[in-house]
Amino acid sequence: MQESSQIKRNAGLTIGLALALALALGACSGGSTQSPSDDAASEGVSDSVNACQGLESTLDTDGDGSPDSCDPCPLDSPDDTDGDGVCDSGDTCPGSDDSADSDGDGLADACDPDPDCPKATCVEKVCDDRLDDDSDGAIDCLDVDCQTTPACEENTLAACSDSIDNDGDGLTDCAADGCKELLPVCPRLRATATGEVTWQVTFDAAGMAAGATNCSYTRSYSSVQDDSVEWLCPDCEMLLVADVAMSAGEADCYSQISEYAPALREWIGWGNGTYYRGLGSRMTAQGTATAVGDTVTVANEVLDQSFPAGGAFQFDVSGHFTLGEEEGDPLHGFRPPETYACGWPKSDAPEYTGHYVLTVGETLPDGVFLDICKEPVRLHDFAGRYLVINVGVLDCSACKIAAETEAEFLATMATLGIDVEVIDLMGLSLDDVLGDVSTRQMTDWNRKYGLDSPILADRAYGYTLFSGPLGEFSTPAFAIVAPDLTIIDLSNGFGDWSAMQEVIEADLGQ
Repeated sequence: MQESSQIKRNAGLTIGLALALALALGACSGGSTQSPSDDAASEGVSDSVNACQGLESTLDTDGDGSPDSCDPCPLDSPDDTDGDGVCDSGDTCPGSDDSADSDGDGLADACDPDPDCPKATCVEKVCDDRLDDDSDGAIDCLDVDCQTTPACEENTLAACSDSIDNDGDGLTDCAADGCKELLPVCPRLRATATGEVTWQVTFDAAGMAAGATNCSYTRSYSSVQDDSVEWLCPDCEMLLVADVAMSAGEADCYSQISEYAPALREWIGWGNGTYYRGLGSRMTAQGTATAVGDTVTVANEVLDQSFPAGGAFQFDVSGHFTLGEEEGDPLHGFRPPETYACGWPKSDAPEYTGHYVLTVGETLPDGVFLDICKEPVRLHDFAGRYLVINVGVLDCSACKIAAETEAEFLATMATLGIDVEVIDLMGLSLDDVLGDVSTRQMTDWNRKYGLDSPILADRAYGYTLFSGPLGEFSTPAFAIVAPDLTIIDLSNGFGDWSAMQEVIEADLGQ
């Protein structure tokens, strides 16, 4: 070993110095002191009591009782604490074996931050050779020394399909965070819920006298997770859109209490033990939801419902859903692209985690909507300029009047050096504010009024959010938003754009 050779050289040097010292002492004595006849070292000490036979034994630098001339570590007491053959004063890794150097970089494994890597940081070929290079029982990326290297990032097509826990986090391939939704090897998954809910209808005496009969009807649900419309149920931990069919009781029961055809699509969800349900706008609490394993049981009681023929009735609601999972996008395609084909700005603002309530002084709730380029567009991507969110419908007279002078307003603000964008969030009609607006309808609107502004197809965002702070929903409704996405004004109805200009200039202190 290199270290043992060094010790021997140190010892030899010590012996040489001792002999020189002995000779010097002899010369100074002038011959007046006679060495014993058995004093091989000529130091005046009999060999019979000399701790270092034949060598000088009176010098002990480290005071450990072993003369320097025969002390393997004359400068250390104790000599070699960890027993690795290296004197303590020259030990590069106290407490461990300095000779264990797997990567040959001069650092003992126990004191090397990357003992299986020949440099200060791991290199890919060492952490990806399927060998336990440092003999610690962990191979490649299961070794903590390798888990921050490029070889161990589990976020590529290869790493997400090799059946190996590359980053050592206990999750393999598509279960790892870096692999989820990495197409095509890791398809997107969404929750499903199927089940039935029954409404038991009980009439009071007056209702019975009017000809009603107690009965029940049942709806069957086939639903999938829908995370694209969080504003419908901010309190839902699980939100789903459901295809609904009346499986029993439509003719002899449901028809007694409603003149309308049963809905074919609903949104359902639950959170904090509450069951929520809605038809496309803000969902309402509909009793309790109890989850046990893969089953969610719902129950509700609704009293004192007016019966048109006279009297009243009540609902006793009960049902259950079985949860599952399937391949599919929980955002239903509402994922903004890297860049917009229509040329809209792309701020890539942080993910919105706030409430879905419009409040002056608070951040505008985010949302994603289709534009005329048939791409999903995110509201928060327009951050960095003043925004006027204009919620309208295609057949609204005041909306049309606002559209006629919208371009003029934007030109005026540009002349003043104020960066403003109007975002027209458009619903279908006054009779169907929740109806879907087509790309063709939006394109025709912009062409008719000569607009270059983004026009987006509303998805109940405007109706749901503007109904609260402004009372009963009416169009057009406006939110004026500062460059940092803070709402600075809310209003409905339209007179002219000068009111918007005044709000923005006041915010700027002009």
